Amino acid sequence: MSKENLHNIIGELEKLTAYEQASFGIFNQDTDQLESTINANKEGLQLFALALLKAAEIIEDNSFAAASQAIPLEVDEDWINSESHIFIKNVKPVTVLSPNEQVITSKNTIADKLIPVGCICIFLLLLVSTVVGFWTLLTWIF
Repeated sequence: MSKENLHNIIGELEKLTAYEQASFGIFNQDTDQLESTINANKEGLQLFALALLKAAEIIEDNSFAAASQAIPLEVDEDWINSESHIFIKNVKPVTVLSPNEQVITSKNTIADKLIPVGCICIFLLLLVSTVVGFWTLLTWIF
């Protein structure tokens, strides 16, 4: 996304979002502490998205030479539920290649190719042994 598009989206969200009607909170599930739920109305989601977009704009403007510096989010606002279990206060930029740029290096070794062949051989050996065993059993009985 270009810098101008990002700036235009931020401007539109700031104009159109009703701050006084917004509600946003992140809560842990009762059954599992590892899962969380966002309880928010449309305005609250727009304001949270706006905070993330502003952080993206800061990262793009500074081209973030100091990658260890965290960008503060506006979480002390009235639209954030004070009873929320999780407060996201900062965004820390990271330098990771995009999925299109990542180089996938998977080496197919001989062992990787022999494992399926070995499993098939063991299965065939068990199958042949079972058939021979049943044949031997039938010849003893009859």
